[in-house]
Amino acid sequence: MSEGAQYIALSHCWGTLPEKQREKSRTTTSNEKEWRTKGFLVEDLTRTFQDAISVTRKLGQRYLWIDSLCIIQGKDGDWATEATKMEAVFKNAYCTIAATSAKDSTEGFLNRLEEKGSQYVMVPESSHGKVYVYTSIDEDFDGDVIQGVLNKRAWVLQERALSRRTIHFTKSQTYFECGGGIRCEMLTHMQNANLSFQSDPEFPRSMRYRYVVAQIQLFQSLFTNYSTFGITDHTDRPVAIESLAKALAKALDTVVYYRIFKCFLHRSLMWQPAQNASLEKIDYKDNRMRPSWSWMVYHGQIQYLQLEFGEVEWDHSVQFMDDKPSDSGTSSESHGYVLEARVRRLRDCKINSEGVILDNEANEVGLVHFDTQLGNFLPEVACAIMGREARDDSDDDDVQRKYYVLFLAEGAMQLGRGTFTRVGMGSIQQRFLLFSDQDDTARIY
Repeated sequence: MSEGAQYIALSHCWGTLPEKQREKSRTTTSNEKEWRTKGFLVEDLTRTFQDAISVTRKLGQRYLWIDSLCIIQGKDGDWATEATKMEAVFKNAYCTIAATSAKDSTEGFLNRLEEKGSQYVMVPESSHGKVYVYTSIDEDFDGDVIQGVLNKRAWVLQERALSRRTIHFTKSQTYFECGGGIRCEMLTHMQNANLSFQSDPEFPRSMRYRYVVAQIQLFQSLFTNYSTFGITDHTDRPVAIESLAKALAKALDTVVYYRIFKCFLHRSLMWQPAQNASLEKIDYKDNRMRPSWSWMVYHGQIQYLQLEFGEVEWDHSVQFMDDKPSDSGTSSESHGYVLEARVRRLRDCKINSEGVILDNEANEVGLVHFDTQLGNFLPEVACAIMGREARDDSDDDDVQRKYYVLFLAEGAMQLGRGTFTRVGMGSIQQRFLLFSDQDDTARIY
């Protein structure tokens, strides 16, 4: 393909296929040389890929990008390198074809059955050419697309968000989504205010022109939604949204590390398990240390603590720090950034099994949202101060002021005394934090 040539990108569900069918839908080190030199027959590909080729030709385009064919899969493939380039692939595509109705690559998406309710009359000649008169207008973008099988997959969020324009092929009808909004086959024009950024061809660059409140709401909404989506290999959770996170960081002129934005550091850190949800620690097979304060360490649904602007005085000691281990045998690349914050011990209180912090008279004085279910084992915790409840200068009752904190365990992960890892998030009244004259900070891994 020549430089600057236009191409179509396919967004699709891989599905769980038998080995024989998988070989028809992916490039591997065993077939890559033969496919590149001798080519392959279109009819030998799976149905979804054949349909995508048909649509590409109808759109007058010569090139089609399909991840499982254009990226060498399996052992010794180039997936680890190419998977981080999805921003360029989907942002630069002429159009993205979304096989929204197909649960795997064998189903296809052009085999839709006409329904009785979709009857229409075609007027062959008018001042605007052919006109179609429908017996009923039946569009359901939310049900057809948002709730469709494809858009419940984690990888697809960034594909859709980064695409300039997308054609969604669903079971009931086809939708076209671009900067001008959404149109269905019946030519109904729709707008979705909550998801307008996904129809914005300038996204994520347009983020910089939004108010700060809107920027925070958008990234929190994106990550909250992403955490609900399915992913086959849990260790892919950071990778499947990496391109989108980097694109957002570039637009905001900031650093993002394990989906924590430096420019919104405090609010990025105030995540917790969603209501009635539980988080499970992901078993990464390599020896790299992942930051305990990132939700990328876990699989499961999260939510962010919702705090109004002006409601909290954020603590300025909280910051990213380059991790430069003194042990010459430890690679700094294994750590990247660590978090630095003021850490304080608790006093005159205890935490029950439900995370409620009680004083000596059993009054509730704080709350912990533990990252994982700890059962009957409750570790001794310290607090990293993120901020405190904003109050008028005239209010002298500081001892009951609420502090927003990360709850920490000391010496975990073989890091030794004086080093901390996150175990939860929550709040506590000031009088139960042990302050001293010294304002020391500690590192949180």
